[in-house]
Amino acid sequence: MSETEKSSRLEAARAGSHIRSTSNTLKNAKPSFKLLFYLQVLDLFFLVAFAAALLKDLLDLIGIGSLPAIGTVVTLMASTSIFAALFITGSTSKRKTLKGIWKSAWKKYGVVGATTIVEMLFGLNFIPFETFAVIIAFYLTLVERKNTAESQSESQTTVRASNVSSINSDRKTNNQKDLPNEYDYADAA
Repeated sequence: MSETEKSSRLEAARAGSHIRSTSNTLKNAKPSFKLLFYLQVLDLFFLVAFAAALLKDLLDLIGIGSLPAIGTVVTLMASTSIFAALFITGSTSKRKTLKGIWKSAWKKYGVVGATTIVEMLFGLNFIPFETFAVIIAFYLTLVERKNTAESQSESQTTVRASNVSSINSDRKTNNQKDLPNEYDYADAA
């Protein structure tokens, strides 16, 4: 491998071309599957919350969840498991303002809280609101991760591009100063 190939590969790596190739893969994916790239191990807690919500909605259909005391306890336990899943997976948002953090939290926790209140109303608890709440909360979490990853990728690419241009300009000025003149070799011989 020649020296120019090595230097061009090094400059491409410093410029962050591997980040652009990953983002191109995401751009070429089908829109329905793009969010699957943002799954994490802790998302298994959403599976537990989904199972609890599904069990709660099945108990509502059977009639056990419609009993006044038992239905309230089952609803609160299912909602608590959803809140726990949201809390454990946390917010990956890198928002810098308190307003931005509250906005993203209110979307997810607000959906679950409103669903809990609706499930307490008699007659509406037969509709599987808790299961839909888990799906919506999980979707909002994946969208938040996607937006955070895209904003980080853009900022890293911008920083790396500016660093590469400053390094290249430093090299040009240093190369002009430090490189020996071809006539210096002739004088030495």
